[in-house]
Amino acid sequence: MPVRARATPIRRFAYAIALSLLLHIAILGSPQFHLAQQAIALPPLSVRLAPLFKAELPPAPSAQPDPISKPDVRASNMPLAESPAAEQKAAQPAIPQPFPRQMQLNFEVNAGNGIKVGDMQQQLDIQGEHYTLQSVQRSSGLASLAGSTQITRVSRGKMGKEGLRPQIFEEEKSADGTNKRVKAVFDQDAHKINFQDGSSADLPDAAQDVLSLAYQLALLPLNGEVIEVINSDGEILEHLTLEIAQEDISTPMGTLHTLHLRKLHSAGQPYFEIWLGVAQRLLPVKLRTLDGAGAVVTESVITSINVADE
Repeated sequence: MPVRARATPIRRFAYAIALSLLLHIAILGSPQFHLAQQAIALPPLSVRLAPLFKAELPPAPSAQPDPISKPDVRASNMPLAESPAAEQKAAQPAIPQPFPRQMQLNFEVNAGNGIKVGDMQQQLDIQGEHYTLQSVQRSSGLASLAGSTQITRVSRGKMGKEGLRPQIFEEEKSADGTNKRVKAVFDQDAHKINFQDGSSADLPDAAQDVLSLAYQLALLPLNGEVIEVINSDGEILEHLTLEIAQEDISTPMGTLHTLHLRKLHSAGQPYFEIWLGVAQRLLPVKLRTLDGAGAVVTESVITSINVADE
């Protein structure tokens, strides 16, 4: 009767290595296995850490609010004129510089169940009177094994008296080898927005795209209970009402005091929410999309904010 060799610790370790190699070969050889697409590189950024400044928020509205006595969030961040000459200079038209010339925001993207499914990086570059705002969201971790997904958005335009004025918005969604693109051209001179399908609509001066809106909010008066905005996702133009509240949220950067803006919507319609960091120059620090039933689809939470030297 043959004698079976006793498995030593070294032999068991060798078996484990061999089994691991076989499993990796089987996974990599599977036709369902996809490597994540290479990330689009954003311009290099010399950085320092936020917070940039602390914005002063208005007090909670009284039972009978007096709109004349309400302070403006923007006004609290502007220096007061110290002389008639300074007042005259301040009254002259000038292009505001509410942001550093470069800044980069990094987010982790979670599914509705709280599991991380990707990362998102947004970068704003300002050169003179022009800006470029780019957002790249891509799958990561276990989510990338199920299929690579990347969403790239770009907003280009001018910085004017009213803040961001988009001229071109583009979006590309890539998933499992398929691409979907949308584009909208903001013709400010003709007061028209032209879509990729050939349709157009009247363009109000205050119109934003879905990318620029999150940054333009910092330049708007947010001292009321609601605010009206005009927004385009590259396919349609919408007039939206956002309700405003104050809320502390937990993030990888710590607990942040924020303004919480939520799109008012009809029952059964999808909507979105945006949180602006009060101590982070009212930049977006949390973004959420929800379906018609109110269930969270995706939630992006800030992990870091870097800005170039001002």
